[in-house]
Amino acid sequence: MVSLLALLPARLPLSFVPEQVSLKGVSGTIWNGRIETVRFRDLQLEQFKWDVHGLAFLWLSLDVDVSFGGTKSVTKGKANLLLSPVSMKVEDASFDTDLRTLISGLKIEIPYSSPEQLNGHVSLLLQEYAYDTPYCKSLTAHFESRDLDYRSQFGDFLLGDFAVDLACQEGVLQITADKSHNDLGLNAKIELSPDQNFTILGSIEPTEKMPPDLKSMLGFLGQPDSSGRYPLEFQGKLP
Repeated sequence: MVSLLALLPARLPLSFVPEQVSLKGVSGTIWNGRIETVRFRDLQLEQFKWDVHGLAFLWLSLDVDVSFGGTKSVTKGKANLLLSPVSMKVEDASFDTDLRTLISGLKIEIPYSSPEQLNGHVSLLLQEYAYDTPYCKSLTAHFESRDLDYRSQFGDFLLGDFAVDLACQEGVLQITADKSHNDLGLNAKIELSPDQNFTILGSIEPTEKMPPDLKSMLGFLGQPDSSGRYPLEFQGKLP
């Protein structure tokens, strides 16, 4: 029985994946295996691999390293997943892809625009994420986009490079933007509490790289202060 479990082919349990997920080129065992292509909707992952650390089962946990994408792949990433009956944790994770590929592949709706009008490259570096309802127990991550270009019926917004830090404090999801890490002169902190209330506090300061269409809309934020910064102060509740 032990030998049978140790050598169980990966294709047997993977035959029960949902119909929306297409798998091609499955090889290896449930402990260490590879899938040539994984397709969900129009998003495709290449060279998907996993390696399960068997000692974790002594503590009724699942410890597995996963990775996908080759040197020429548009979408690539890796992560260490720690799962137990009472917790879910992700460590040492990264994700990198073309923004249009991601949005088109997952069929994400873009307000006042279409996936063809959104360009750029996005990356996520995640040191640690621990799940707790409804959002998080802990989180340390950095997200950035490069050459971001958003075109809509309101104008063309060549947003350039943009980066934010993500954290979680006592169940409150926090997103922080620093103007030294974006071309928009944006300093802001967004907080989303477990009861779905959110606050946005900060400012935006016109820069030489700011798109003219965006600069012309800053007046809707009110009057700038003595340093030319427009205030960002919003609060509300998610629907």
